[in-house]
Amino acid sequence: MQRIISVIKFIWPYSGPYRHRFFWGVVLSIVFALSNALLLVAMKTVFDRLEGTTTPPSSATWVLALMDRAKYQLQEQIGSLLPQVGDAFEPQRALLLIFLLVGTAALRGAANYLSSYCMRWSS
Repeated sequence: MQRIISVIKFIWPYSGPYRHRFFWGVVLSIVFALSNALLLVAMKTVFDRLEGTTTPPSSATWVLALMDRAKYQLQEQIGSLLPQVGDAFEPQRALLLIFLLVGTAALRGAANYLSSYCMRWSS
């Protein structure tokens, strides 16, 4: 960690005009990482709704249990808006289902492109 800090201290005076792009590159990289997790949760929610199953949270450690509980609550909130096996066809729910997956993938792709663009501009 000390070596990383020393490198940043050395580079900082020379990075004046590129600091904003570097900052946005880091922020968009974090958004990209979160969108990867969101895409997995969205896909699991969609497949659980289509199969008609849900799995309640259960983990050994308190951190994993907290994350499982948050994921389960998110799946329940989103899942109540999505179609399920045996439900009557409703166009609004089908569009929401498509938008959930495509929108999440589009967010992921845009964050990846923009973070790469900003990082390459500042390097």
